[in-house]
Amino acid sequence: MLLFLDRNRKIIAYKKTPDSTDYSKVLDEEKFFYTGEFSFFMGDDKQGFEKAFYLKEDGTIRLEYEAIPPEPAPPLSEQEQIAIDTALNVEYIACLMEANL
Repeated sequence: MLLFLDRNRKIIAYKKTPDSTDYSKVLDEEKFFYTGEFSFFMGDDKQGFEKAFYLKEDGTIRLEYEAIPPEPAPPLSEQEQIAIDTALNVEYIACLMEANL
C-alpha cells in the first residue's frame, strides 16, 4: 500500500494496489510504502470531530480526532440588512428625542 503524506505526516490519500512503479524512485517525504492495513474508515466516528491519520516515525499509524470548525453564518440578505439598519436608526432617533426632553 502506498500512503501519501502532507508535510506533517498526515495521511491525505492512499493507493491500495499501486502499479509496478519502482518504489525506490517514488518514495520521498510525501510518499511511504506501508505493509499494514489502512482505511479512512478505521476508528469510531465522533459528532463534531473528523478523523485524522498520521504516520508515526516508527511506521505505525496514529488516529487523532480534530474538531470541525463551525460554519460561518451566511451573509444577510438585502432585506434583512435594511431591516436592521432601519431598527438602529429608529432607536438612535428615539435616544436623541429622549435626550432633548
